[in-house]
Amino acid sequence: MLLAVFAATAGIAQSMLEVPPLRAHVTDVAGVLVPDRRDALDSRLAQIERDTHAQLAVLIVATTYGEPIESFAVRVWDIWKLGVAGRDDGVLIVLARDDRAARIATGYGLEGDIPDALAARILREYATPFFAAGDYAGGLDAVVDALDSVIRGQPLPPVRQPSLAPVIDRADVPQARADDAPMVASRSRVSNGIVAVAIFGALALLVAGFVIGRRALDVLESRLLALSAWLLVALVWCGVLFAEPSWRSHAIVQVLLGAFGLGALLGIIVLRDSEGGARGGDGRADGSGSNESSSGSDSGWSGGGGSTGGGGASARW
Repeated sequence: MLLAVFAATAGIAQSMLEVPPLRAHVTDVAGVLVPDRRDALDSRLAQIERDTHAQLAVLIVATTYGEPIESFAVRVWDIWKLGVAGRDDGVLIVLARDDRAARIATGYGLEGDIPDALAARILREYATPFFAAGDYAGGLDAVVDALDSVIRGQPLPPVRQPSLAPVIDRADVPQARADDAPMVASRSRVSNGIVAVAIFGALALLVAGFVIGRRALDVLESRLLALSAWLLVALVWCGVLFAEPSWRSHAIVQVLLGAFGLGALLGIIVLRDSEGGARGGDGRADGSGSNESSSGSDSGWSGGGGSTGGGGASARW
């Protein structure tokens, strides 16, 4: 059963939207912008980088296929690594057209200039009115204008409103078609299936972890040794995450592994009903087992981390 769960988990991870390579300031994999608007925005961001050394990048996708835009932005940042090392002066703007979601993610070096509240205000006041009207190029231009002013230490520019006339500035104008309905329904079923597999997998791994933890306790015949072995495995896994930061963004994988680790820990520290009698037959005092249990609870959890991106804000319309 464990092999089946891990196989399903691997399939889910592989089905996540792949992060495109960073080759320009504007990456439009959904074909939302016409070439002229895309090239103009790319040139504007390149000029900002030359003037201020801050590296701004825009990524436009059709959808993240159910992944929250916040975690998708973290995955992008882990791979793109915007900003100069040590200064962390990068800004990532992600637009998911079909999800009607956008996010501004900032590096730690710009958190003082662009705090989360200001990033949320920029999206709310400068971007979402254009995005809601279908003027994605206009919304991105307005966001870049606002970020450029803030980075240069200037006040925010006046808020502009989109034109009431229909805007057609996308390279893939025929978006809504009747034959797209089965694809949308299929994606919904896939999302529901992912949630069901994650819940079932977490429960299965919780039970499996409990059994393995109990077995480890029986083999080692010492709760302290079993807890030490569990902590060693946890530290090794944290080291793997630190070495491969892109793995941290796979939320489903982390939930499943966390359920397994929690089950193993419970299997080690939860006392058997008959444990006192069994230990007494060996001539051991009940207090000995109690002390081992309390020392295990003091060991706590240990996790690794890295600086992928600082603050930011998201918006939906």
